[in-house]
Amino acid sequence: MKSIRGNDEDLFSRGYMCPKGFALKALQEDPDRLRAPHLRSGGEWREVSWDEAFQEIEKRLPALLQEKGPAALAVYLGNPMSIPYRANFTCPPS
Repeated sequence: MKSIRGNDEDLFSRGYMCPKGFALKALQEDPDRLRAPHLRSGGEWREVSWDEAFQEIEKRLPALLQEKGPAALAVYLGNPMSIPYRANFTCPPS
């Protein structure tokens, strides 16, 4: 990544970028950034493969949902991913 800049031709943003956008390069290059999933085992965190992480989710999620119900699961989408999906979560079906 060399630089980050707004796109003046974008119909939604018209080139505007929030401060988070300008910080993405620093975030991407941060030496403390997690680049792989981690699993807590015996009170310690260890790096695992994506396959192992998804296997752990597949193993533990059904029991969590059974015990706590569907409200125990949440999805977080940050901008710009959330923009196209925002209406799906905030607007009641017509």
